[in-house]
Amino acid sequence: TRVLLVLIKSASPDCRNAVPGLNQLFNEFSLGDLRILAVSQEPSANLDAFVKQTGAKFPVGKAAVLPAEPYGDVQSFPTYFILDREGIIEKILIGPQSVGNLRAAAKGP
Repeated sequence: TRVLLVLIKSASPDCRNAVPGLNQLFNEFSLGDLRILAVSQEPSANLDAFVKQTGAKFPVGKAAVLPAEPYGDVQSFPTYFILDREGIIEKILIGPQSVGNLRAAAKGP
């Protein structure tokens, strides 16, 4: 199973605007070969509010600590990491992305 890992900030308009497209991909791949997971280092209350306000259908979780490289060095949100079936980062996409671009990246080479 491939993974689309998204690092978010709950107050970021770009992160909030990404949710409809991520929900669309979640629906397309819900029984397929892709898992979508959003992660933030913010308090759980912020993330619960983010899910409630945006209607995110995919899991949104809190990470107490992220490995420094590459996750801890992220400066722009959202940042998308596409992981292959072995858990290897295949692609990194920074900032707002179209659904088509995310779909193509998620399907892989």
